[in-house]
Amino acid sequence: MRPVRIILALLALAALALVGCTSRSSTHPAAAPASPALAGTPTASTTRPVTAATPTTTPAPPQPSPRPPNPPAWSRSPRVTPQTDPAAQLTGIRTAQHATFDRVVFQFRGRVPGYDVRYVPAVTQDPSDQPIPLQGRAFIRVVLRHASTSPGPGGGPVPLFVGTITPGFQSLKQVKAAGDFEHYLTFGIGLDHPVGFRVFTLTDPSRVVIDVAHSRAPSPPFPGIWDIRTWQQARQLQDAVDNGHQPWRCSPETLVTLYAQQVLHVAQPVVRRVDPVTFSVTRPGQGLIATVTVTQPIRHGTCGIWVITKVIPSATATCAVSPTTGPAGSTTTLTCRAFAASEAVTITFGAETLAVARATASGGVAASFAVPDGFAGSHYPGRRDSFRAKGERSGKVASATFTVTG
Repeated sequence: MRPVRIILALLALAALALVGCTSRSSTHPAAAPASPALAGTPTASTTRPVTAATPTTTPAPPQPSPRPPNPPAWSRSPRVTPQTDPAAQLTGIRTAQHATFDRVVFQFRGRVPGYDVRYVPAVTQDPSDQPIPLQGRAFIRVVLRHASTSPGPGGGPVPLFVGTITPGFQSLKQVKAAGDFEHYLTFGIGLDHPVGFRVFTLTDPSRVVIDVAHSRAPSPPFPGIWDIRTWQQARQLQDAVDNGHQPWRCSPETLVTLYAQQVLHVAQPVVRRVDPVTFSVTRPGQGLIATVTVTQPIRHGTCGIWVITKVIPSATATCAVSPTTGPAGSTTTLTCRAFAASEAVTITFGAETLAVARATASGGVAASFAVPDGFAGSHYPGRRDSFRAKGERSGKVASATFTVTG
């Protein structure tokens, strides 16, 4: 019996050892058996733990694009401070573009000068008072009072940078020197739009800072339709003209003549100015063929470049008579269309003037006259008389035929 008891005791100890091992391993998740859901088809009992362990998340709605920052709400009124003594020497000019504004910095040797900063219709040269060419559609004049580019009593180099700076920023297009006279420094600032601005000073080194706000208004479409078609091209061309290149760009008549030759294929066009921005183009012997409109996109006045904005081809003038037949000496009426508004139209038969009529606002013409007897030997039935109408301003010509019956 003792061997049997010993065997049973050993079996009991083995069972206790197995229970103890199973209890320790359950405290380490890494030793737990894999979930059946990862190895086979999910069941009702195996999907719940997976769902609990990996909760479903709802995608966040798309966020709207951030709006551009609002431009600063600065005034457009003049900013003026008293002049200072002694005179400061301008040593540098810098420009920079920021998120909501563009900046111009004038740096000086010596103290900060007084200033007068304001919008003007045009910036003029000091002391000649002649307008200076400046890019942009709005202009700020900067007068720095008691300041100069020349060194003061202590001496120093004369800066060579003073002239023209063309950064082409969103608002700030150009900065140009406009005078250094009797310790008054003048500059022009060309802007894309009239916007608010601020002026403040800094020291160490001495500076006058001008910030011009960005505008929310987009630049208008470029008006040109031929040769120059973008604002960038126009600004580059204006700079070239200001430096002595292509001076004919300052003449709208020359521009329209070139357009007529190259585009309308008129070898020797007759170009006449109708009003400050409108020109008529006439082909000799044919009359008006087009009306051309022009403008100055960069600046008005002295040698601002011109571009063509609109071309209206001219309709061909036509005439008819009623009645179309009859004896010599009878009355007929000539009606025409497509002449220039309100122009005088002369009606002739050979060298003989039969009538002078005034075109209507729509270019219509009507005139009644007696059919001439003709010249010696030409009075016979079946004669075909051609009545010719010519516009004195447009140069348009049209004709109609009358058949003489007796």
